[in-house]
Amino acid sequence: SAEFTDYGKWVFSTLAWQVSRYPSDFSVELEGHTERGRPQKSENYSDWEMTADRANAARRELLRHGVAAEQIKKVAGYADTQPAQDRKPEDPSNRRVTVLLKIRAGNRLPSS
Repeated sequence: SAEFTDYGKWVFSTLAWQVSRYPSDFSVELEGHTERGRPQKSENYSDWEMTADRANAARRELLRHGVAAEQIKKVAGYADTQPAQDRKPEDPSNRRVTVLLKIRAGNRLPSS
């Protein structure tokens, strides 16, 4: 589903805290995925809708925890078309959100 587990909420709140510290340095892209062969919830709600909803749920969590809206550059659902590397397309581990953090051109991250 597009609902986060408690652990997933914790992961995204922790990620948001880090990303929000550098609003001019990072942009974020979010991609929702799922495994092949999963039964659809309904005729009008396919894996495409569910994975887009999953990516949007991630976007909402990041925004809720301080990431600036202008940092988010892409939110997309890929259904079962891009399985995780070294995983079978039917593997449940393909139920995921991929987060791509991009350093904006010309920016260097400060040393911590």
